[in-house]
Amino acid sequence: MTRRARTTAALAALPLLALAACTSGGEDDATDPTSQGPGGETPSGEAPSGETPSGGSGSSAAGGVLTPDGQPDGQPQPVAVEDAGGLDAYLAANSDLAVEVASSVVGDPEADGGTIVVSPASLTTALAIMAAGSGGTTLSEIEDAIGGETDSVLEAIQALRADLEDLDVDPEDIVLDPIPETGLVHMANQVVLADGVQPEQEWLDTIAYRLGAQAVSTGSVEEMQDVLDSWVDLNTGGLIPESGIDASTDPVLVVQDAVLVASAWLSSFAEDATTDDDFHLADGETVQVPTMHDESPMTYIEVDGHRGVELDLAGGLALQVVLPAEGSAPVDITAEQWAEIGAQDSDAREAATVDLALPRVDVETEFGLAGALESSGVVDLFGPAPDLSGMLAGSGYAVDQALQQARLQISEEGVVAAAVTEIAVTESAVQPPERVEELTVDRPFAVRIVDTGTDWVLFHGLIDDPRPDEDGAE
Repeated sequence: MTRRARTTAALAALPLLALAACTSGGEDDATDPTSQGPGGETPSGEAPSGETPSGGSGSSAAGGVLTPDGQPDGQPQPVAVEDAGGLDAYLAANSDLAVEVASSVVGDPEADGGTIVVSPASLTTALAIMAAGSGGTTLSEIEDAIGGETDSVLEAIQALRADLEDLDVDPEDIVLDPIPETGLVHMANQVVLADGVQPEQEWLDTIAYRLGAQAVSTGSVEEMQDVLDSWVDLNTGGLIPESGIDASTDPVLVVQDAVLVASAWLSSFAEDATTDDDFHLADGETVQVPTMHDESPMTYIEVDGHRGVELDLAGGLALQVVLPAEGSAPVDITAEQWAEIGAQDSDAREAATVDLALPRVDVETEFGLAGALESSGVVDLFGPAPDLSGMLAGSGYAVDQALQQARLQISEEGVVAAAVTEIAVTESAVQPPERVEELTVDRPFAVRIVDTGTDWVLFHGLIDDPRPDEDGAE
């Protein structure tokens, strides 16, 4: 039984995913960042459980992309969470990747302080989209990072998103003030195409069917930037106002994935109990911050000196807050310790009355994926010649920009968090051959000056001694 099933008692049968139609390359359509819910359904409506919703079918005037109705050939039926074979491996990899990425980012000497917010759910989904169009070393490195073969990971993500679809709303209807009393989880993704770009149809079919990712063609750099920006703003409820991708670098396509969570506490903090208390920064400075207070029964957690609580949110969600052991930092909490903290049946968890003092939080962070994922083994994707042959025919493509933006707010009312992961693919410059040879010209040699357009030899020389003649001009 799933975590949400335990919390909400029972779930209705999971509907199949809709396939999003590619919108027109015209101005009216291309700038409409229509989204879909965690289960991949289109906002226009749901099909009855057990039937395939019709997402519509359309062509793009600029890119000519078609995303067919129904289930593409070769795509298996979606499954419930408990039937997803690769679920455990994916969930473990998702959790581990969060720790590795956060550690990598805050450990960067150029990092601005030790604050980082990562959405591994958004990151692994974006990587799965890239994996579905990759091959060779590029594919194997991504699959190692996300917990298994692409098909099994996509099946797990598809099932997890469907399990949360009752918490989703149309992005046009997102309201974050006040924070939703019933909880909100909105997930969306899309592929934005430059004018005339035609990705591999099998890749588009797979990510549309599994994740509801639509393809949007654009006709100019300005139009692409507008589509990217407006989609990010819409699908994060305005928490992240614009894309992190600079379209002026002429990407051929951009993958975007967004995750938004907003949920009120089941037992809220009293605003009149909030006081300005001391907070000790890592550099030794002490500052005053608004701090919320509550003394009530809650889940108390202790692992290897790291102490924390799990605070219940609406919709079966929860916020885990962990204070690292004395003398250590948040980055010192290992992936294994986080696994023990998060396991519902862990011996480290018990019910207790806790006198909790928790600072309000409102932070926003941004980091590049190339450096953040290097320690996780995802290197080839950001190299000079990644294998993206399942996404774009031919070669000569590279990832030009890749980043995640995130925002986190914790208040007396509840928790709001948003993240967007974006990966831009561009036509790469001509790369030098991988073979490396050493050439030391230290004996007689020959030279020619030629017109390369016609191979016309303008000069030809055999150089026995490169020094000027003793009696010649320098």
